Amino acid sequence: HYWWDKRKLRITSIDLTTSAMALRRMNLAQQLWVPRWITSFLPTGNRMMLISADHSPLCPRCGQAETHRSHVIRCPHPDVITRWQHRLTKLDSWLILQHTQPTLCTGLIALLSAWYQDSDWVFPTPTTPEVGSAFTAQQAFGISHVMDGFLPFQWAEAQHAYYLSINRKTTGQRWLARVIQQLWEIAWDFWRHCHKAMLSPDSRVRAQQHNTLDELIMQAYAQYTLDTPPPYANGFHRPCLLY
Repeated sequence: HYWWDKRKLRITSIDLTTSAMALRRMNLAQQLWVPRWITSFLPTGNRMMLISADHSPLCPRCGQAETHRSHVIRCPHPDVITRWQHRLTKLDSWLILQHTQPTLCTGLIALLSAWYQDSDWVFPTPTTPEVGSAFTAQQAFGISHVMDGFLPFQWAEAQHAYYLSINRKTTGQRWLARVIQQLWEIAWDFWRHCHKAMLSPDSRVRAQQHNTLDELIMQAYAQYTLDTPPPYANGFHRPCLLY
C-alpha cells in the first residue's frame, strides 16, 4: 500500500488481493523482483546514471538511451521485437486453454498490443454486459500500467460469468490472478534477456566503456609523450596502438 499511494494509483477497481494471489504463485526470485519492476527500482540506464555518471544510460541491445523501464520490453532491437511477438502468440494460446471468454481474450491481446505500440486501445464490441463493464473499467484506468499487472476486477467478474455459463468450477478471480502472473513473467523474461545482453562481451554498453577507456589511455599517453623524464623516455617514443 505504501507504493500504491506513492505512485498515486487510487483507482478502486484494482483488486490487490488478486495481485497477491498472483505473486504467491511465482518463485522467490520473481517475488522479490516484481515490486522493483512495478516501482521502477531496477538498474536500468536512466537510474544507473543517477547513481554515477560513469554508468552508461544506453540499452545493451539497441544502443538507445533507456529513459524508462518499459524500454526493457519495447526495445526496438529485432530480437526483442521477435521475442514480444512470440510471447504474445504464446499468451493468446494460453488464454484459449484457460477457457477465456472469447471477447475478453481478443480484448486483452489488443490491450497488450496497444501498450506495446504506445497507441490507443481499440477494444472489440462487448458480447455481454460483464465484458462491457470490464472494457469500460480498463479504459477509465488507462493502459500505461497493464504490464504492471494492474487489471480492474471487472475482468474477473466477466470471466466468472462465462465460467458459470459453461459449467466450469474455477473462478474468475483465479483466472485473473493467473493472467497477472503471466504478465509479470513476460516482463521478467524480458528483464533477464536485457540483463544477459548487458553482461555479454558484445554488448553496446561494454563497447562504449571500452572506447571511453581507450580514449583515456590515449590522452594519458599523449601527455607523457610531450614531457617524459629521461629514464622513462624510451617507453614513449613509439605511437600508442590499442587492439
